[in-house]
Amino acid sequence: MKRLNIIYLIMFLVLSCNQSEKVVSKQEDKKDNSEKLLEEEELRKKSKKELRLLRNEIFARKGYVFKNEEIKNFFESKDWYQPQPNKKIELSEIEQLNVNLIKRIENDKLQCIYVIVKKIKSEFKNDNIDHLDIDTSYIPFLKEFVAEINVNAIIDSEENEYSKSYYFHKNWDWEDMDIDECEDEIFIHFGIESKTFIIQMNTCAIYKGEDEGEDDFVSEQNMIFEFKYEADCSYQFIRTGVAG
Repeated sequence: MKRLNIIYLIMFLVLSCNQSEKVVSKQEDKKDNSEKLLEEEELRKKSKKELRLLRNEIFARKGYVFKNEEIKNFFESKDWYQPQPNKKIELSEIEQLNVNLIKRIENDKLQCIYVIVKKIKSEFKNDNIDHLDIDTSYIPFLKEFVAEINVNAIIDSEENEYSKSYYFHKNWDWEDMDIDECEDEIFIHFGIESKTFIIQMNTCAIYKGEDEGEDDFVSEQNMIFEFKYEADCSYQFIRTGVAG
């Protein structure tokens, strides 16, 4: 009987702890830290997405109505959020300082994207791409892509990416290649926290079956050109990777 009582006691304590943790978690969620000056050192450890949400939370606490669907849905899931469409949003001095600090750190994290895109556009335009191990037939597509990179689209995207679709093989005169209905893609992606960026080409082609009656087959390949950049936005080519 003693043993049963001990087991019941342990179960009671575990359930109580779990319930306490849930209450604390809810309290933390409702806690308004907008009147507390944020620390730059702690903010710099946060990701681009975390900074964006933290900055917008200051406005959400005031009842701001968001147009961006993702942000709107995020805050509508919070118990404390009460959107007030006609309310004029006014920030206190501390809140404004926090918003300015977060924006500055966000800009610092993204500044290198502007610098790097401008530089690689110049390199590709002037054919300074000997370090890339790539079939010459793909170079015109790659040069076209780099020339058209929309840096603002990269900044606005959650993935820090920009992509464009192509049909690389459409005009290639290969006997064993069927009508090229495979959509190819080139994209550039920035890893803000890892200070890396890649240019990746995803290619595919439909080939005719070798024998009569044999099904056509799809060949896919990924080529990845990886770069590493520094705090001053200088960068160096790391490697070429091929898969498929």
